[in-house]
Amino acid sequence: MRKTLSALICAVTTLCAAGSLEAKTTAHKTTKISAEKAPSSSPYLQCVTFARQLTGMQIFGDAWTWWEKATGKYDEGQTPKPGAVLVFKSQGKMKLGHVAVVSQIITDRYIQITHANWSPVNGRRGRVEDHVNVLDVSDKGDWSKVKVWYGPLNDLGTTVYTTYGFIYNANQPSPQPAKIEQAPVRPLERAPVQIAANTQPADLPTDLRQALTPANTAAAARPVTVSAHVSGTSAKDLVAKLDSNIEAARNASKDIDLHNVRGTAQ
Repeated sequence: MRKTLSALICAVTTLCAAGSLEAKTTAHKTTKISAEKAPSSSPYLQCVTFARQLTGMQIFGDAWTWWEKATGKYDEGQTPKPGAVLVFKSQGKMKLGHVAVVSQIITDRYIQITHANWSPVNGRRGRVEDHVNVLDVSDKGDWSKVKVWYGPLNDLGTTVYTTYGFIYNANQPSPQPAKIEQAPVRPLERAPVQIAANTQPADLPTDLRQALTPANTAAAARPVTVSAHVSGTSAKDLVAKLDSNIEAARNASKDIDLHNVRGTAQ
């Protein structure tokens, strides 16, 4: 009887110990599985926090206030440059504005930026997007109006955003217009004008040589004399006959120069 009771007590003790060990093992496995399935929590980043961490600029406050707060502390301008911060104005639902860091320049109207809290990534906002496309749509090409790539559309967004411009980092000089080096202008060298001496070939006739002499260029014109050769008939009578019957006068005076006769008669 005593042996039977001792065996029963021993069996109960063994079962209790085994149950306790199994419970501990199960609890350990459950804890390990739960830790593996727990998602890694990433911080929710605001655009200003990320831009400040990325550039090191010591500007605080809402995004739209960065432009005024940077005045006198950082250089500002309308030309994009890698590392510069593009400041968006307060607009519509974006009441606090927005800031983004320029990552690279593609063309004079097309850049890429890196920023936070713009497009939802995996259904969450507050995430960082690298090398996001931005297009300048301003009339003057001064980046005062832009369109920004929006993830859900997989394209540029339809909204046109207004901006203040770019804040340049402390170790970043503001872009200066390119200087075009011009070669020094040399004065035009003109050959001295030489006036040739009034030389004339030796074989010119005497009268032609005298005509070409400058002193004779203003010589008075000689009067032209007309002589009429008539055959016994006076000029007055011939003119009278010409007036009455020109054909008869021609037949009577074939050897007379009619033009000279008229000139002499007049």
